[in-house]
Amino acid sequence: MIRNVPLHVPAEPLDVKGSNWILLEDGAMKGMNIIVDHSSEEVVSLSTRNCRDAERWKEGMPALTAFPSLQTLDLDNSRYLVELNDTVGTLQDLRRLFLTRCDRLERLPDSLCSLGNLQELVLTDSPAIGSLPESIGNLKSLKRLEFGGGSGHHNKSLEKLPDSLGDMTSLEELILDKCKALKALPSSIGRLSKLTRLSMKECKAIKELPESLGNCSQLVELSLLKCAALERLPESVGKLTNLEDLSLGKCKSLTELPTSLGNLNRLAVLSIRDCTKLRQLPDSLGDLTSLFRLDCKNCKNLERLPANIESLPHLEEIDFSDCNSLAQIPESFKKD
Repeated sequence: MIRNVPLHVPAEPLDVKGSNWILLEDGAMKGMNIIVDHSSEEVVSLSTRNCRDAERWKEGMPALTAFPSLQTLDLDNSRYLVELNDTVGTLQDLRRLFLTRCDRLERLPDSLCSLGNLQELVLTDSPAIGSLPESIGNLKSLKRLEFGGGSGHHNKSLEKLPDSLGDMTSLEELILDKCKALKALPSSIGRLSKLTRLSMKECKAIKELPESLGNCSQLVELSLLKCAALERLPESVGKLTNLEDLSLGKCKSLTELPTSLGNLNRLAVLSIRDCTKLRQLPDSLGDLTSLFRLDCKNCKNLERLPANIESLPHLEEIDFSDCNSLAQIPESFKKD
């Protein structure tokens, strides 16, 4: 049953993904919203979204002992939150944890890593977080980890990820966009056998990726957009035979692409737009029989194309505009 939680049911409850939310009208959680499971009468969701109390938790986050059955905890825009209450680690039913726009949050407690049923951990736009717990690999059920910045935000504090990252064997999505101080990925990433999406947009300190990345055999999407310091891709990228989308746009330090790219027989989209140091593409790109879109716009130093690229059966969208050094463009690729 609900444990001594003062409730107010508005005339028109907030509708979030079709669920009815109830407003808490008093106490340490005043202004927050909950969802109650009608069969058990337990609170299963707690959210600060749309909470008008901008001054909440200046003295610290209260305990969550009144909500032992929480499945979703959303602390969005908790601007005075410096650290999580240790009782978060006792929420063994928790599936989803959102710590977005928590400007002063600097670290996550080790107790968080005991949440054996946690499937989604989102930390975007919380720029002060400089590290993840070494024991984060204990989150064996985690499917999605999102860190870094969203629209207009970034993280300049995180420089490395713990080696235990590779122990999160259920992980399917790893999103590290705008982690601008991140210098490398741990080699243990190669143990993420279920990873389908890796996004590292605007990770501007990354110079190379580990060879072990090629062991992520289920990877479908790899986005390295605006990784301005990236100099090369590992040759092992050719082992990612399920890869469909590879984005390298504005990787302005990238000087070459590995020959092994030709092994990516499911690759449909390849973007190297604004890769201004690229001088040529490997001839093996002519083996990309599933390639649908090739974006080479503004590759100013690109001098030659693979001889057999014109015969790719599914290539329909191609952009060579502003490739001023290109000696010759096949007739079939020229715009009318």
